[in-house]
Amino acid sequence: MVGILIYYVNHYLPKGPMIATGDVVCQNDGRGSCGESSVEDVRNLKIPEWAKFFKKSDGMLLFFGLLFGAIVVSAKREES
Repeated sequence: MVGILIYYVNHYLPKGPMIATGDVVCQNDGRGSCGESSVEDVRNLKIPEWAKFFKKSDGMLLFFGLLFGAIVVSAKREES
C-alpha cells in the first residue's frame, strides 16, 4: 500500500521547483559523471500534508522500514 501511495504522489500530483543543494554527487565512487544534487521544494505545493511526506524521501524510508520489519517478523515466525 505504501508503494502505491509513493507511486501515485510522484507521478500524478503537481511537482514543485527543483532547488540545488550545493552538494556534488558522483556516480560509481567518483569514477563516473558528477553533477550538482537537487531536491524538490514541496513547501508551497497545494497538496495534502501526507502527500508532501511521501514526495520527500521520508516515504521511501517508511517503505523500507516496513519491509525490513516484515522480513524480521517472518524470520521469527519460521524460527518458532
